[in-house]
Amino acid sequence: MTARKLDKISIEKIYENHLVFDFPKDEVKPLATIIKGFDKGVYNAYGLYDGDQLLAYAFFIIDKKCRLLDYFAVVRGKRGGGIGSRFLNMLKAELKPVCEIVIIESENPDTAQNESQKITRRRRIDFYLKNGLIDTQRRAKVFGVEYKILSLPLSHTAKFSPQIYLSIYKNLLTKELFEENVSVLG
Repeated sequence: MTARKLDKISIEKIYENHLVFDFPKDEVKPLATIIKGFDKGVYNAYGLYDGDQLLAYAFFIIDKKCRLLDYFAVVRGKRGGGIGSRFLNMLKAELKPVCEIVIIESENPDTAQNESQKITRRRRIDFYLKNGLIDTQRRAKVFGVEYKILSLPLSHTAKFSPQIYLSIYKNLLTKELFEENVSVLG
């Protein structure tokens, strides 16, 4: 298995064949937004491959020495076998030279619409905590979705701060979109 940084064509292909099916509709950004960020140098992605077969992918918003994990998924049919943990560990090694902290938003279980959704959200958070992430005890609301914010410090001096988190979105969105749709709740 190898982790590879993705080019624009690979990002588009993964978006169309996987991402739009792997995430709730209200969490999927338009492909044009992702590509615009990629072209501006504030967005990138990695894929985990076994030969030419995609096993998992991770999309990131970039801000200086910080990365916001925008999407992370193991492809359908490959889940539950430890691939996600292996890929996350590979990403830590890939990102450490260029990044001090990775921030992750995970849907807040407390805002789930039903018990099944609550269990799924709790399982995701448990996966990240098991793999070394830290619960920042902060929440955010982004385009109407409430998230718990987790962090993965990659240097001994890195610490999460709301200012770092908000600056990521400020660089990606227009001022109006940012002000209307992104906030740290506590």
